[in-house]
Amino acid sequence: MTVSDIITAAKQYTQITGSAWFSDADALRSINRAYRDVYEKILDSNDEYFIKEASVLSTALSPVRDYIYEYTLPDDWYRLRRFTAIIPTGERILERVDPQDIFRYEGYRYFGDKMRIYFRDNYSSFRLEYYPTPTEYTGMSDDIVYPPQLEPLILAYRMAIDIVKAQNGDPAKHTEEYLALWNRFDHATQRRDNFKYPRVANVYRSSYPGW
Repeated sequence: MTVSDIITAAKQYTQITGSAWFSDADALRSINRAYRDVYEKILDSNDEYFIKEASVLSTALSPVRDYIYEYTLPDDWYRLRRFTAIIPTGERILERVDPQDIFRYEGYRYFGDKMRIYFRDNYSSFRLEYYPTPTEYTGMSDDIVYPPQLEPLILAYRMAIDIVKAQNGDPAKHTEEYLALWNRFDHATQRRDNFKYPRVANVYRSSYPGW
């Protein structure tokens, strides 16, 4: 679906015809604001549709002082999902270090546009999972990418709120529909396969074969 499709839908929801009052620049500004809101909510829900991965070799790290190294974050880095050290048996998740915790010997913290990594073990590489900077749309024919369970209606209704406000109208009914669509999104997200929790039955089951 393109930017122009979303704009057309938003105008239909507000029952406003014509676009002289709503310039292309205003429309793009509105849809980018709506997209950033949507993007943030997707990230807050731990959805992994937009996730990216980068491998970090320990040899590429810059030493800062004993057991502390510095890594330049990717240019499109926006938010961290997970940072792990690669070990022979799998991965070890590193946690963020409190700057006041002088006794923590393993973890990471941010320092400007860089990540400072604390470790003493002989790690050879790390794996960085992160969310990239949200897309900034600049043209009416740009395609909007969104997770399959996220309906483009959410973007259209968020934009409809801006349109009604620009006309000094009451956006209450559009806000209500916008929130209802988000509730549907949350419902779908929490019931994806990787969010299903095992059922626990309050019944004793013997491990003996046949029982």
